Amino acid sequence: MQDLPRIFNEKGAFIEPDNTGLDAPTLERLDAVRSAYQTYRAAEAHEKATFDEVNDAANYLSDLETYSRKLYPPQTQHDLWLENFGSPEARARAAQRRATQR
Repeated sequence: MQDLPRIFNEKGAFIEPDNTGLDAPTLERLDAVRSAYQTYRAAEAHEKATFDEVNDAANYLSDLETYSRKLYPPQTQHDLWLENFGSPEARARAAQRRATQR
């Protein structure tokens, strides 16, 4: 039996082995393992980039929501009714109340 070289380190990273003395079928399998490892590393990098992109979008959305709530506090149905149908005094009171909530 042929003594096969070590191709992965303790952390699972591919190590380029010494190819001397390896027969053709073993070299083909080694090429397949190398190719699969490179494909795996590329997919892992793509997954990390995608995760970072989603995380950035979530942070942006959170900041936008905070900014929106600061400038435009939520209105109740009663606030909307006063804004459209209320008397000028009631509108002024509602506007003053909203201004103190900010």
